[in-house]
Amino acid sequence: MSPTSSGQTSKRYRPGQSLFQEGEPSRCLYLIQSGTVVIRKSKGALQVEIARVGANEVVGEMSFFDHQPRSASAFAMTEVQAVEVPYAVIEAAYKTIPPYLRAIISSMSQRLRKADDSIKRLQKSSPTAQAEPSNSTQETTSEELDAAAALAATSDYDGEHSSGLAATGSDEPASDEAPAANSDGEKKPE
Repeated sequence: MSPTSSGQTSKRYRPGQSLFQEGEPSRCLYLIQSGTVVIRKSKGALQVEIARVGANEVVGEMSFFDHQPRSASAFAMTEVQAVEVPYAVIEAAYKTIPPYLRAIISSMSQRLRKADDSIKRLQKSSPTAQAEPSNSTQETTSEELDAAAALAATSDYDGEHSSGLAATGSDEPASDEAPAANSDGEKKPE
C-alpha cells in the first residue's frame, strides 16, 4: 500500500481477496490498474457473477453518486493493482461540475440501482408465480423488465470483461468454457 499526494492509495490484491462486500457502507472507489476483478451479487448461498472489470476501469462508483450501501461485491480474480480513491477526494472535484451534469450522473446511477433491484426481484420470483400472473404482477414485471433493459442500455461493459450471469457456490470464478459439442455440432447436455 502506498499513499499518493492527493489522498489516493495504491493497493495490491491477491486472487480471491475482497475489495468490498455487497451491503456494506462505502467510502471509496477503485481504479483498476492491472488484473481482473469479478463483480458478484448474492443469491441465497450462491454468488452470481454479473461482470468482470479490468485495467483502466472503475468499481465502487455507484455508491458515491447515490450514497447507498454497496450493491454488489468485488473480488480479485487475478493479482490486482488498484488505486483506492476516497469519496472526499472525488467530492471536491464533483462540486466543480455544472449542476446539469451532476443531475445526469445521479439519474444514471439511480437507474442502475433500480435495475439491480429489479433483477434481484426477478431472480427471486418462482416459475409458478409467472405462469398465471395477475394484472398487477404483469405491470410490476413489465416495470422490472424495463429497468433491466435500462441496465443493459446504460452499461459500458462490452462483453470482453462481462461474463453474463454465472452462479458459483464459492469464491472460485465461473468457468468460461462452452459445453462440448457432439459429432453433429450440437451441444451435449451437461
